[in-house]
Amino acid sequence: MLKDSQLFQHLLHDTLVAYDAKFAAQQTEFERERKRLQREAQQRLEQEQQEKQRLQQEAQQRLQQELAQILEDTVLLRFPNAPLALIRDIRRVQQPAALHRLTLAVQQVADVEAVQQLLREAAVQETKTDEN
Repeated sequence: MLKDSQLFQHLLHDTLVAYDAKFAAQQTEFERERKRLQREAQQRLEQEQQEKQRLQQEAQQRLQQELAQILEDTVLLRFPNAPLALIRDIRRVQQPAALHRLTLAVQQVADVEAVQQLLREAAVQETKTDEN
């Protein structure tokens, strides 16, 4: 028969082993939960970045469309008899900065031929930009 101190040591050992096993299981569960939360946070961050990029692209597209419309209106106000082909040429220009420069330039040119030349130059510049 086990003595009291041996029985106590045996029970203490069993209790410690049980606590160690429980602690290890909790640590494993905590680590799994930490990794899950980390994955979710990463997914949220990626979704937020994608949404931000989408919104920026939409804003860029709206700006481009608005600047193209301003340029079209400017051409038609300055030269009411301008050929409609100019509108098509304007819509080919995609860079907001180029559209802005063209709008300023159209306000200063003397005739439709000069507008056509400006649009040709902008198209060439746009092609060079796209190639790079």
